[in-house]
Parts: sequence; C-alpha cells; structure tokens
Amino acid sequence: IIGVGIKYIAIKKLSNFWICSALVYFSYFFLLHEMTQIRTSIASGVLLLCIPFIYHKNLKGFLILVFLGTMAHYSLIAIIPMYYLNIKKVEKIFFFLIPIAYLMFFLNINISSILGLVNSLYDGGGTRFEYYLILAKSSSIRVLTTLQLLHIIICYILLWKWKFLSKKNDYFIILLKFYVIATSLYAALADIPALAIRFSELFHIVEIILIPMLIYLTKKKIDAKMLIIILSLFCLLLVTFRLELIKPYFN
Repeated sequence: IIGVGIKYIAIKKLSNFWICSALVYFSYFFLLHEMTQIRTSIASGVLLLCIPFIYHKNLKGFLILVFLGTMAHYSLIAIIPMYYLNIKKVEKIFFFLIPIAYLMFFLNINISSILGLVNSLYDGGGTRFEYYLILAKSSSIRVLTTLQLLHIIICYILLWKWKFLSKKNDYFIILLKFYVIATSLYAALADIPALAIRFSELFHIVEIILIPMLIYLTKKKIDAKMLIIILSLFCLLLVTFRLELIKPYFN
C-alpha cells in the first residue's frame, strides 16, 4: 500500500502522461519491487518524491524525505549528493559517463579494491565492507544484458533531445541525470553485483517518468504510445522470466 501509494502520488506530480507512466511502472517495477523487494519499493518511491524538492532547492524538505526513506532502506542515502545537480542544463560529462563506466570495467578498475582499502582502515568494524567483498568474489553479472542495452539506447536518445524535452517537463533534466547515473553505476560497480543491481535499480525508477516522454519525439502520438506499450510488454516478459514467475506452471 505504501509503495504503490507513494509512486501513484509521484507519477501524478511528475508525469505529463500518467497513464503511460503507470503502464511502464506496472510492467516492470511493480513485479520487481512491490512483489519482491518491499523496502526498496518504498525507498524508490521516496526518491521520486524528492525530485521536486531538488528542483526547487528545498533542502529541509529534501532531507526530511531522505530520512524517512532511509528508514525503509538505507541505500536511499546515495541520493544526497544529487541535491547539488545542475537543474538548468545537461553538462557534457553526462554524455561520457556510460563510456567511462564501461572503460573502468574493461580496464579492471575495481570498486571492490577500494572497498578492500576502506575495510583495512577499520579495525574490526568493517563488517558491511567485508560482506560486499565476499559477494564480489562469489558472484558476477553481465554488463551488457538486453535490459542494459535498452537503458543505454534510451539514455542517448534522451541526451540527444535534452534541450527540446526540458521545455516539456520542468523535472526532465534531473530525471535524465538520474537515469544516466543509474545506467553508469551498473557497469562501474559490476565487480560488486549486489551494489550494481541495488543502486542501478533504485535510480532507474525515474524511467517510469522518462519513457513516456518519448511521445514528444514523434509526430503521431498514437505511434509513440504503441511503442511504449510494446516496450512495457517487453519489460514485463523480461522480469517475468527473470523472477521465474511462470516457471512453476511448466514443471
């Protein structure tokens, strides 16, 4: 109730196409968060509610929301540096964040080595760091999955048209920066899959607002809406097989 309720409020406040946003949300994040990761569901909803506070530079309201969100899941604390994002333009660095993240991965510049250094500085107090280091050694992820490639494509379409789209929605620039950062983090933190998946999924929640904005890029709105329906169906199939929701019915 809390997770869905917060996201409903956020969608109505942030999206110009709230029905399409609801469709994108229910086709992927509802199954991923509300049905499997309830604490993350609440945190991601609070993240969306923080967007207007970042835009209006309301630090007090922003910090109160972050505090409440971290009571559900501590990972939301990662949003605090985002308060200082430039809300007026998309700097050139955002065009290169994704290539830089993949360059780090392929050059084997590991975040786990940094955590190892931090852990060594804590005498008996590095339990959390040790936990992530163990996960880094015992698991792995593919950095070019079908979903990740889709994220990258959408990122660069939106970056290409950021000046045009920023005139259509006041929050577009903030949302886009969150989306690029989320896509970059998946590759940059790939040597620690738990962190890569957790933070990328948390920040990727903004796509329920961003993807419907593709409607503005077509002359025939009905074609764009059909595209969003197809994308949503595609994501629904991905998450269904990923979570093995239908596997019991085939055994």
